[in-house]
Amino acid sequence: MLTLEIVQLYPASATARRVSGLGKVISTSDAGKTLSGQRVYFSAHRRISVPPKPSGQYLVKGVLEIVPRPTEASGFNAYLYSQGIRQQITRAHLVRETAPPGPWASFCAQAEKRLERVLSHGLDAHAAVRSIYLAMLLGEKAVLSTEQENAFLPSGTFHVFSISGLHVGVIAMALHSVGVMLRAPRRLAMVITVVLLWLYVQVTGASTPAQRALLMIACLLTSRTFHLPGNALAALAASALITLLLDPLQLFSTGFQMSYSVVVALILMGAPLGERWLERWQ
Repeated sequence: MLTLEIVQLYPASATARRVSGLGKVISTSDAGKTLSGQRVYFSAHRRISVPPKPSGQYLVKGVLEIVPRPTEASGFNAYLYSQGIRQQITRAHLVRETAPPGPWASFCAQAEKRLERVLSHGLDAHAAVRSIYLAMLLGEKAVLSTEQENAFLPSGTFHVFSISGLHVGVIAMALHSVGVMLRAPRRLAMVITVVLLWLYVQVTGASTPAQRALLMIACLLTSRTFHLPGNALAALAASALITLLLDPLQLFSTGFQMSYSVVVALILMGAPLGERWLERWQ
């Protein structure tokens, strides 16, 4: 038995039997003192567990195991290894809450509920549209029906319901467009865009891909707005450096490697091809 602080919860459907995520060990029995402060993966029975909340602390009973060494570069175990996680708690039972979530986590939860009400306004008679809307913009997969999950899974497009760089990029473009239409000062528009984008990432769970995309966009907007030396590649390199300073283990993450590889390819090939296309079109 140990006390676990919830670091991240993985979205699950309403019918899922388990709730899972990442947690930080706060305290353990004398036999497990070496675990204190370490991050672990947990999978708990939803029916017998209290509903967990991010940054809340819970008394947990379960089976402590070593994460199996991944045999391939892909897979969930490879993801856990890339995050530096070597221990997991399976068949867990969240007995009770020992400490409530902090003020910031409570604010994010209230803000998310507020966004839910705003996005659901006028859609009470259209449950299917409402659930797609909430899942796509807020990452709430639990609101999707079984039929909707079965419609997206075979096509390989279910990932659109996980908040990632795609969502952050679209929101950033929308905020930037609003600033341009209102003719707001460039620096003021940039600051407002980055702040609102940061709030969106925090409210939707602050997933690693979303935070990575936020850093990319913030560095790019800052370099362009304040006319700093460098170009898009320099801004991208700066965001990668900040990301690795905050979490060096991301260097070994497939998501980190693919994200920056794709963006570098877009900068080196997409931008010149776009300019060439415009020249030929004229």
